[in-house]
Amino acid sequence: MANDVKVCDEHACNKYDIICRLFNYFLYVTKVSAIYFPCLAAFDQYASTNRNALFRNRWHNMKVVRFAICGSILFWSILYLPVLIVGNTNNGCAITNYNVRIMLNYITVPLFFFVVPIFLIIFSLRGIVRNLRGLMHNNQQDRFEKHIRRMLIAQLVVLAVSGFPFALDSAYLEAAATLPKRTLGYNRIMPVSTTGGIQIVVPKLHSTKPA
Repeated sequence: MANDVKVCDEHACNKYDIICRLFNYFLYVTKVSAIYFPCLAAFDQYASTNRNALFRNRWHNMKVVRFAICGSILFWSILYLPVLIVGNTNNGCAITNYNVRIMLNYITVPLFFFVVPIFLIIFSLRGIVRNLRGLMHNNQQDRFEKHIRRMLIAQLVVLAVSGFPFALDSAYLEAAATLPKRTLGYNRIMPVSTTGGIQIVVPKLHSTKPA
């Protein structure tokens, strides 16, 4: 009877681990894909205002838009495959594989959730403003330039507010999880972070009492 219970528990744990891997995988892929849609839209606006007709016709068309959307989703799906394949989880759906955690918290999250999107938005904003200033100015074009600038600055602020705290939080929790255990006489529990909509659970650190 005990053996049956053990087998059942093992089967349930394996099933739960698969569900957690799928959850973490699709969470990262969908979130990072959603972050880059405003970046693609900003670049499309930059291409549409470019005075070079060859550049404008090459980059500002529906074929490029479809390719950029499908290509970015495919890229993120491949990049985060380690989360699905080797990203072992615990009973809190937290990733326990050390290499995968380092990849996420120190590389992909800070770089692709904050640095690259901010760079793309700033690049597109500067390009749009430069293109509009090169045209013959009138009141309507001035209003349009101000509207574009406000819109892209708003996108920049949203990306900074949502991406930077999440990147900083991920790196902090990963560093805190590797700190040596303290001799406190009780269990020390790290806080649960839900920054950016992704829940990161740091395992509880068990202390030891002095002999």
